[in-house]
Amino acid sequence: MKRVFSFVIIIIMLAGLIFMRNYNIEYMNELIRNNIQRPIAGVDARYLFSVRLGDRIAEYNWSQDFPDFDPLEYNIPVEGNENIFRSPKNDDLFRLVYRDGYKSYGLEFLSFFSATGEKLENIRKSYAEDPSGFSYDPDKVDLSPYEYADILRLIYNVHSAEDIVSFGISSVYNKRSSFYETADRNDINTFYNAVISMKTEDNDINYGSSGKHYVTFTLKNGLIIDDLSYSTRDNIFFQRYGAVYSETDQKLNLLMDRLLESASSVHIENKKAVE
Repeated sequence: MKRVFSFVIIIIMLAGLIFMRNYNIEYMNELIRNNIQRPIAGVDARYLFSVRLGDRIAEYNWSQDFPDFDPLEYNIPVEGNENIFRSPKNDDLFRLVYRDGYKSYGLEFLSFFSATGEKLENIRKSYAEDPSGFSYDPDKVDLSPYEYADILRLIYNVHSAEDIVSFGISSVYNKRSSFYETADRNDINTFYNAVISMKTEDNDINYGSSGKHYVTFTLKNGLIIDDLSYSTRDNIFFQRYGAVYSETDQKLNLLMDRLLESASSVHIENKKAVE
């Protein structure tokens, strides 16, 4: 009898946990439906959240599953927003927390929101018809194309090449990937000086995925940034989830080609060692 009673208690507890999880997800989805203005390619719109950062609108992905996520340490309000906080341990805005009562949700940066031409006019029209569906007035924020320097400065708190410790690039060889990283200051300076001048183009441009290589760079504060990929075919950078940047300069292209060659060499040497 005791065994049956214990089993029933466990079932009730599990049902309660499932109910609370579904309730929290639906609750956050309702907040997001009243907050977000457009989808991002490859991201479920239900998990998007808009945050005002200066004159820009930053788009974040919400989740309760970030590694080492402790919502209680996020207690510094983010200016211009309600119930959004950053951690005093970090000098960046890559991860934030949305807090509503006892519920906390992690937010991870995706990209800035930009719109021009017909897209911007449609947003203005929608806002005029029903402003309650927006978290901002489109004529009071900056929705123009942005430079990657804006992301480095506003999100990652990077203001010079000295803030970058190293960067690397992946290479795919015979369906296997390898990675090469450099801490050479000349390479880092070349990389930084080139990417800060990159400006977003029309996010609806559809470039092929051929020749894409993932770029990772590590900052002084320990943050690892992996939101860029590089196309050797088009000589351009992509930001995660669709933002496309203007064509890079020849000096950076030569650097990326040299690093990719080194990454391929690393893979070949590792393959020989295994054989």
